[in-house]
Amino acid sequence: MRIKWFSLVRILGMSLVLLYHFAPTIFKGGFLGVDIFLVFSGFLTTAIFLDEFSKTETIDLLGFYRRRLYRILPPVLLMIGVVIPFTLLIRSDFRAGIGSQIAAVIGFVTNYFEIAQGGSYENQFVPHLFVHTWTLAMEVQLYIVLGALTWGLSRLAKTKEQLRGFLFALSGLFFLMTFGRFIWSTFNSYNLSSIYYATGKHGFTFFLGAILATFTGVAQTTTAYKQFVQKLDTKKHIGLIVGAVLVLGILTFTAKFESLWTYWVGFILASLATIVLIFSLRLLHDKTPTIAEPAVLGYLANISYGVYLFHWPFLIIFSEMANKGIAIGLSLLFSIAFASLSFYILEPLLIGKPVTLMGVELDLNSAKKPLAIIASIFALFTIGLSAFSPRIGALEKDLMLKGLEQADTKMLQTRSLVDNKVASDYGVMEGTVVIGDSVALRASDGLSAAIDGVIVEGEVSRTLEGAYEFLQESIKNQTLPQNIVIAAGTNPITNYQEVLDNIVKTVPQGHRLILVTPYDGRVAGNPEALPNVTRDYELELAQKNSWITVADWHKVASNSPQIWHFTDYVHFGNDADSISEGQDIYAKTVTDALEKASQEPVKLTMTEESKD
Repeated sequence: MRIKWFSLVRILGMSLVLLYHFAPTIFKGGFLGVDIFLVFSGFLTTAIFLDEFSKTETIDLLGFYRRRLYRILPPVLLMIGVVIPFTLLIRSDFRAGIGSQIAAVIGFVTNYFEIAQGGSYENQFVPHLFVHTWTLAMEVQLYIVLGALTWGLSRLAKTKEQLRGFLFALSGLFFLMTFGRFIWSTFNSYNLSSIYYATGKHGFTFFLGAILATFTGVAQTTTAYKQFVQKLDTKKHIGLIVGAVLVLGILTFTAKFESLWTYWVGFILASLATIVLIFSLRLLHDKTPTIAEPAVLGYLANISYGVYLFHWPFLIIFSEMANKGIAIGLSLLFSIAFASLSFYILEPLLIGKPVTLMGVELDLNSAKKPLAIIASIFALFTIGLSAFSPRIGALEKDLMLKGLEQADTKMLQTRSLVDNKVASDYGVMEGTVVIGDSVALRASDGLSAAIDGVIVEGEVSRTLEGAYEFLQESIKNQTLPQNIVIAAGTNPITNYQEVLDNIVKTVPQGHRLILVTPYDGRVAGNPEALPNVTRDYELELAQKNSWITVADWHKVASNSPQIWHFTDYVHFGNDADSISEGQDIYAKTVTDALEKASQEPVKLTMTEESKD
């Protein structure tokens, strides 16, 4: 039984996700569109099982899995086959480990694959082409679990009401378990993505939809639902719809992925609003028996799954090839085209249903063999490309080599610095150390050429906390030169103020501190992004303390667009020339700050050091 107006739920969920991916700084909470899908999926799955049991007094579990497989897998395979050739048009970093990504997609474990890859540095800056299939993986995992348990309960239930009660209790129990783990994990993990991707935590939204299905249903409704329908007048009904959409709209503009408030309140609030919306639209179906749903809504709902699948890889690919506006337009165009092809032609052909376009039935039986040949060619190409793709991208390889070169020379540099030091009034040896992250590591050749005797201590994935730990170790070993350059804000942390304050307090007398502001071109326009607020605080510290100077890499990088073409907008340069230019610009930013710092006093006693 098709419920009118349910198309609006699918369209709303799809729209929020697209808005989030197209304009994340504006539609900060658009990622909650995924939870609309999950709630709706839990509702429909449970309702379908209840309807089937009401008619046949049994659950055809294999039939359910088969129907889900035919609906889910063909668009996925089409997406992979279409997208892979496009990867030859963009930098090789996106093909690094592509075979593992594809295996995770087909195995419906992308969510746990991404959790495992959370420790991969390059994954932070070069997004996986198929990362968005994490939600598909979660749904399939939940289908398997709920389907098997429902089948087992159907063997025990003697009536449809009893099965409904069993499923209500089961869904309620799983909701409490998963939601409890979801909240509890926020107190024990700094990696919110690992919570977001985990089925055993984030799955609570699915089970919330299942709870609603035991009350509302689709074809088979309950007595309680019918009584509620009779009592609810039109004004209150419209109020429920408007209220639910309003809550989701507010969350779309205000919720932030990295905010704990979103995890404690935002997700459950969005899920409850979706529950109200689903219920209200189910009721609207009953109240509008003579009104037909507009065909355009049905079309958009039908292709929503396909558009979701195709838009993300196309957005990444076209963003590498053109400006953002063109990339968004092309990704929408290609996504709609391939989603329509999949739903209206490919899927009916595979399951043996007639292909109908605009009310006209097409005989495409003769096209099955050519299509099979084309599919085989694409499959072989995908397998071949996956087999010969690099295990790591050019960026990560370059950083690894830089790290090895640094380790080879660091000991000699430190020894030379100690042996040839020139003591200041505070017994501090002259020289400069750059305690940095991967961006500083990428610029190490330029820094070494520009600053005589500099020690570049760069490390992949280093945060400000890591820089603070290295600073403490250097003080302990008495290997800290006069000029201390901290360049470690690329990997943002929420407690940046506390860590920077600790660095300021820990720097011994007789030293100068140079803070290199972080730059992340992906969020450069968002003043609330962590790299940007970290920069603001570093500028504030420099205003308060005369012995602290800022090397404003953020400002310089923003004014140097030529070094960011075809990059991740964090690590400059995509070829030898642009890397070299980026190194020179970065080094000049630091040397200019060192020159300015040389005109300022070193750190004095705690009572003398602050600017008045």
